[in-house]
Amino acid sequence: MKDWLSSVIDVPVHVAENPLECVAVGTGKSLHLIHKLQKAAK
Repeated sequence: MKDWLSSVIDVPVHVAENPLECVAVGTGKSLHLIHKLQKAAK
């Protein structure tokens, strides 16, 4: 599936060992940079 998705979107795809941890870490990083994300959304 990862090879198919990678070919469809033309972006490298990686399967995480622990997807829930990746979501938690990514959310934490996003919250740390919330001011930059809000500025970019305007």
